[in-house]
Amino acid sequence: MYPNWQYNNPGPFTVPSTPGYFAQNSANYYTGSNNNFTNLIRVKGEEGAKAYPVGANSSVALFDEDSDIFYLKTTDSGGFPSIRKFRFMEEAEHPIEVSPTSTDEYVSKDKFNELSEQLVELQVSMDELRKAVSDGKQPIRQFAPTSAG
Repeated sequence: MYPNWQYNNPGPFTVPSTPGYFAQNSANYYTGSNNNFTNLIRVKGEEGAKAYPVGANSSVALFDEDSDIFYLKTTDSGGFPSIRKFRFMEEAEHPIEVSPTSTDEYVSKDKFNELSEQLVELQVSMDELRKAVSDGKQPIRQFAPTSAG
């Protein structure tokens, strides 16, 4: 009937079906097939992560070959990518416990309560002095303003 011309002539919008086409034609990334970590995708910096193709509604971890950084590239349903950058930090076998810098900087609860009571006593004493001065029982010392010179 009709020749199968549409399958013989795929047109200008086809993607090459050669395996590894993108990896072979980009200097920014490679799939790591020549090392022991064949399941890791290695890229050269953030530019390599941006250039790595990811299909719509997908996520892929891309590992920087030059530093301890990996990128999580995610695409939405429209194929628009977003990249988040993470840094690796080695976890020691025996983690170092971080202690407070010094106990002199902190006050115990008992000491805090003692200081609070002293403050209340000082406030009461100040109130009593103010009341005595306002009643005229205590003389008020007047200080002349000094000129800064």
